[in-house]
Amino acid sequence: MAGIVYMKKSVGRDILYSFLAVFLTTSAAPTFAETSYDFDESFVKNLSGVKVDVTRYAQGNPIDPGVYTLDIYLNGRLVSRENVRVIRDGNSNKACLSYNLIKSLAIKDSVFDAKQITNLRSESQCIALEEVVEDSHAAINSADMQMDISIPQIYLFRTARGYVSPEYWDHGENAFSLNYNTNYYRSVYSAKEYNSFYGRALAGFNVGGWMFRHDGALSWRRQQGTEYHHYDDINTYVQRDIPQIKSRLLLGEGNTSGEIFDTLSFRGAQISTVDQMLPDSQRGYAPEIRGIARTNAQVSVTQNGNKIYETTVSPGAFNISDLYPTGYGGDLDVTIKEADGSESHFSVPYASMARLKRPGMTYYTLTGGQSRRDNMVYTPSIYQGTIQHGFTNSLTGYSGILGSDSYTSLLLGGAFGLPFGAISVDVTGAQTEYADSKKQGVSYRATYSKKVSSTDTNFTLAAYRFSSSGYYSFNDALQINNYYKKYGSETTKAYLSRPKQRFSLTASQNLGDSFGNVYLTGFVQNYWNSTGTNTQFQVGYNNTIGRVAYTFSANRLLYSTGGHDTQFSIDFSVPLGSDSKNYLTGSAAHSKEGVTAQTAVNGVLGDYDQYNYNVSAARDAENNKSGSVSGQYRSPYSTLTASYTQGSNYYSASGGASGTVVALPDSLTFSAYQATTYAIITAPDASGAHVIGYPNIVLDGNGRAIVPNLMPYRINELAIDPKGIPLDVELEATQQRVIPIEGAVVKVDYKTSKGQPLLIRANQLDGNPLPFGAAVNDENGNLVATVSQGGQIYTRLNKDISQLHISWGKKPTDNCLVNLESGNVRSSNNNTLARIETTCSDDKSRESRYVSNESSNNDIKG
Repeated sequence: MAGIVYMKKSVGRDILYSFLAVFLTTSAAPTFAETSYDFDESFVKNLSGVKVDVTRYAQGNPIDPGVYTLDIYLNGRLVSRENVRVIRDGNSNKACLSYNLIKSLAIKDSVFDAKQITNLRSESQCIALEEVVEDSHAAINSADMQMDISIPQIYLFRTARGYVSPEYWDHGENAFSLNYNTNYYRSVYSAKEYNSFYGRALAGFNVGGWMFRHDGALSWRRQQGTEYHHYDDINTYVQRDIPQIKSRLLLGEGNTSGEIFDTLSFRGAQISTVDQMLPDSQRGYAPEIRGIARTNAQVSVTQNGNKIYETTVSPGAFNISDLYPTGYGGDLDVTIKEADGSESHFSVPYASMARLKRPGMTYYTLTGGQSRRDNMVYTPSIYQGTIQHGFTNSLTGYSGILGSDSYTSLLLGGAFGLPFGAISVDVTGAQTEYADSKKQGVSYRATYSKKVSSTDTNFTLAAYRFSSSGYYSFNDALQINNYYKKYGSETTKAYLSRPKQRFSLTASQNLGDSFGNVYLTGFVQNYWNSTGTNTQFQVGYNNTIGRVAYTFSANRLLYSTGGHDTQFSIDFSVPLGSDSKNYLTGSAAHSKEGVTAQTAVNGVLGDYDQYNYNVSAARDAENNKSGSVSGQYRSPYSTLTASYTQGSNYYSASGGASGTVVALPDSLTFSAYQATTYAIITAPDASGAHVIGYPNIVLDGNGRAIVPNLMPYRINELAIDPKGIPLDVELEATQQRVIPIEGAVVKVDYKTSKGQPLLIRANQLDGNPLPFGAAVNDENGNLVATVSQGGQIYTRLNKDISQLHISWGKKPTDNCLVNLESGNVRSSNNNTLARIETTCSDDKSRESRYVSNESSNNDIKG
């Protein structure tokens, strides 16, 4: 029975009710909550002619008193999951409202008086929905574990679609977390040995809603006897959400968003709007990095002089899509260090889209502190404030101020939603002081975004910027003041290459299902202090023929110094097998150095896609051959990687590990995944169960697992697949919902019960099966099951039980006893089902015991 989820008290009963409903003969006027039915008992007559009392189904599918975790549907829409208490009220059962349930339904406060509000908070009182809200109805569907509620709209608050009230946000547990990423790289080429290690850790401690974070990276390398090591303090800060104003407070080291001004690093305080807290319907980026490696190569990414990412990639095309967000401004500089010691560099534009906001929405940020930048002797105090407000559907205004003791900048702009696209235009004025000079200037910027649906043309971003000769950005002002502070005003004038004009474009054109897609990216930029222009662009075409996907691309770089570089490449990919998990890939590139080519077989393996592999062969422009192999294993506790490359005069090897460790006051749990917001699932005795939707996340020996990548401020579904857990363990529920704040570690407890599962086939004294639909009660009178077809009973007994009482009618003779110690018993253990074949009788004299799970093999003992 593993993998089957049900309510123990409704086993067989829902089937019976569905069966009875088919033969409905008469009915009262239908209502949402209660409908009276009359059933013809002859339709459920057993082979022996025994009739079953079905009057308890006259008011719908009955549910026994107790507390149930139910999905709450309001007017056909899922709104929450709540614990609902059911009590016996006269001859029927009643579902009780609770204060949490009222809040999740968003019923207006005016509907309830003060006494009712008090009663809603008390478990000693029970108020039904129909008693307080006119024309409302509520019904529990035990088969689907949900409560269907109907309430007239006039009694409900109007909320935005996707809205989750802050009072339901889970701030999580007091917890320590550690995200780690390590990589060791060794290469030997031309008798030269190079070794390096990179480790980055994001450590966090959550307590009382405050979140302490430290993000740091350790770099070490050794080459030809020279050793270098350095630790980068990327960010150290503490933050806290302020739900009342949809904002977040940050104290310590951080970066501004870069959405209005360019990103800058600071040490101080910041408070800003968090759009994630807003509903989905009211919400207004790190880019992907693509490239090609010839060998088993080391890829490093820096922004504003700070290394923010480093990893090892296999030969061939690669795509880095897991950068930590670092703001909206500042190009990413990418370095590919090949196993033979050669290096290549390119830049990835990093800019925002047009800044349209919804009408009435306001976004702000206030930052104050000290400038923070490596290798600077000049770190002035800084302040920055920005604001964006949506005036209409087609107009958003934005403004900002940025300054320090030697720099002041004011920005004013607007974004317009026009029929021919979204445009933002702004002007920035700046005054810069350095040495004995004072410079003033302006910078104009325009961005454009448009998707032409009729032609399926997409201009992701087109941007133009012009700066006058006296305009300095804040980073320019920092550098030139740092120069004069360091060397003095009598030195030769500092050289600073300041941009004059810059135009960038990203566009794509879909040519139809059979003709593929064309894309174009690039930028052109010149400078005030130097002649020449930097130009970089890429044009490409991709399509699919049958199962073969291919891409042609051309890259052109023109340097301001007069040099240039052009590269043409082709890539293809062919799935191997029908499951599309394994591929044959290849690529070739032509540049001024010659032609390079490589081919590889790669894919994923394992029942849970926990293994990745890549085997490749390549040749470079000088016709040197090389081969490499790499693999990744995502274990339940960590992700392990390894690779090896062999060439004609070099070889390289690397290995690494990444993952997460989370410590709660009572547990220590490991994961192969990294994220910022987690859930810790606990399900005692359910070791081996898998978390659905996450490859190879398995509950450990203590019944715990880390679930990563939760969506902050949103409802997250967490489901467990019970397949693989011992048969004597049962999950009372396999799915729950959580609504965490960003950075939280929430604990989700799944209740389990242990006991021997039994499948009983008990005949009556005359040899006929027990009547279908008969009620099964234990010695204490608790309903534990319903007799299903063929007179079979499935139940799980958690306590020592010796007998079960079966009843199917109102006559004194319409009942019997099943002695669990009698009959034929098939041996069982934790992974099999105990089966009993016996006779149901009225013999009450025999004393016997049933031992549920104390014995070593969990058998039925006589």
